[in-house]
Amino acid sequence: MKVVIPGLLLLVSSVFGQTRIDNVTATQVPFVNVERIGEANARSFFVFSTSSRSYTIRHDGHGEGSSLTTRRKNYDLRMNGALRIERLYFAEYDGDLVLEYEVTDGRGDWAYVLRMDQTMMRFKWVTPISAEALGPGLIDGRDLYISSVNVLAKIDMQTGAIGWQQSDFEHVSMFGLPTIKVDSVLFQDDFDSRRRIEIDKQTGQFRKP
Repeated sequence: MKVVIPGLLLLVSSVFGQTRIDNVTATQVPFVNVERIGEANARSFFVFSTSSRSYTIRHDGHGEGSSLTTRRKNYDLRMNGALRIERLYFAEYDGDLVLEYEVTDGRGDWAYVLRMDQTMMRFKWVTPISAEALGPGLIDGRDLYISSVNVLAKIDMQTGAIGWQQSDFEHVSMFGLPTIKVDSVLFQDDFDSRRRIEIDKQTGQFRKP
């Protein structure tokens, strides 16, 4: 179903409610992949819903949020010269919207992580990261663990500061959702379960298999 609204085409989707995922506890928050609607190299949209708002984000980073009780509000994601969004994930944390998104300028890719107040629709922080083939993140307490084929990182959910990042590892196809252990985090190749990387949660150092 397509509904025309001022300035933006809203494509209604039902990406609300996160189903149970293996190896994720009740206190952890997994990010959900938002499928692109439209052609990869043309006008396209990412559409999803949280517990309080429905969101539409255009390929160029222009977005809007709407609900039944508040006015529709527009915003623009940080793109820094990028032409389009390649992939996007979302989660809710303490009532806020958290986004991971990968962008491209046609020559290279990089990524951003942001936290946004859903009531005021204002960014609390935006963290850039040199990531390609971005995988789904996982929030555990106040820490967010994210992955890509060239970097693994921990981000503080309160400040957006990068706690640690690692890039000295063997290339993988793409990482799936991280798995949290007692004092480490496990990143596993989404296409080959035998390829995995374990990192100490506090120090960011590699653990031996």
